[in-house]
Amino acid sequence: MELKKLDLVVESLKKGLELVGTEIIASKKRILINKNCFYEIAINNSDKKIGFVDGGNGEIIASANFSVQLIKIYYSIYQNNKRINQELDEFVILIKLKDDSYEVKFFDRTDAFKFCAFENGHLIKPSIIGERIRKIFEIKKSIKLVDNCNFIIRDGDLEINDYDELYYEELFESCKEKKVVIGGLSKTSTLLCDNGLSAGVVLKKLTKLPKWYYNNDDKIFFVKLNNRSRHVFRLDMQPFNSELISLLAMNSVDLTFPGYPYGLIEVDKMARVRREELEQMKLYILSKHEKELDEHLASIDAHDLLNVTS
Repeated sequence: MELKKLDLVVESLKKGLELVGTEIIASKKRILINKNCFYEIAINNSDKKIGFVDGGNGEIIASANFSVQLIKIYYSIYQNNKRINQELDEFVILIKLKDDSYEVKFFDRTDAFKFCAFENGHLIKPSIIGERIRKIFEIKKSIKLVDNCNFIIRDGDLEINDYDELYYEELFESCKEKKVVIGGLSKTSTLLCDNGLSAGVVLKKLTKLPKWYYNNDDKIFFVKLNNRSRHVFRLDMQPFNSELISLLAMNSVDLTFPGYPYGLIEVDKMARVRREELEQMKLYILSKHEKELDEHLASIDAHDLLNVTS
């Protein structure tokens, strides 16, 4: 293929990139774009506590009807921009198909979960259940932090799904009762404007403020937390609180990622499930039980084999 043809692709792509939309399209609402809704982030030397929460999960072994996963949930609490407490919780779960449901078994706790195995008439992969369990336990960990923090920030948005609705309701009610602000900061956002462009890209063009937040909704906001940052992040927050935004900006000065809170960098790093530890666990299982598991694991190994031989 001639590489010069890519110039035509880029020229076509560039058409319309300078347009500014009139609305941001969220999942269940539209947020009007208004140049008067940008606010400069003020410095606030608050000594209030902010908790950061994130989780990770990874598949150790799997077949078409089961998945063994490692789950990690980590939190850290900051005060005066210094970490004062942290905790890592990790555990292994077995997700197994039984009739028309996935049952989730824990081996060092009393939790028990069951999920419908079908969505839109199709059987979902057991690995997806692991992601849902991880998110549920991120929310459960956030609930436990309510008594110890003034603000709680999760990695990601605060949008509710059927499987996590009850847990979110408990979190929101607990935060409301204790007057704690709950937020979610998204590293990446798929929110677009009505002209098809990224909401963050469009908003950044409309203001010259060095660091700012955009407030034209009661739950979804946008922030640029450092004047050297190239990124605009979506910030879900209940209720709105400018003091939280100020604390996030003060925590977003790390040179490796200016404009992103170091607390979230830390919890992401500590909750991440690494390939090396999954391989170590897999080797341990296979060294002792390969004969019994070999045929089941082979049922999904064919695609991996093609990747190796191609």
